[in-house]
Amino acid sequence: MRKADLSNPPIIELGNITTIGIIQRSSSRRIINIEYIHRLLENAYPDANVECCVHFEHMTLVDQIRWFSSKDVIIGAHGAVFSNAIWIREHTIVSPLYPPFYYPPYDYAQ
Repeated sequence: MRKADLSNPPIIELGNITTIGIIQRSSSRRIINIEYIHRLLENAYPDANVECCVHFEHMTLVDQIRWFSSKDVIIGAHGAVFSNAIWIREHTIVSPLYPPFYYPPYDYAQ
């Protein structure tokens, strides 16, 4: 995945954000600047607990449900792991990241 230009990221008021989770893959579609994104989120939301680099490949289903249901914001490379979004709480923000020039036609209404 290409590095995003986050040299001057917008700070968005998200209300009462207490937990932000960042999902990292073990192999394909890894976020190459994940540590940088982690630091940006920690600086932008200093009162939030930013949990970085979670790998779901070896987690039990119960652990995946607990993880998804305990976050206010979830960020990660798009993929099957986001099927766990059925376990999120109301008002949780889920943000899948896409590689450059990727257009998944099934993700948009025609």
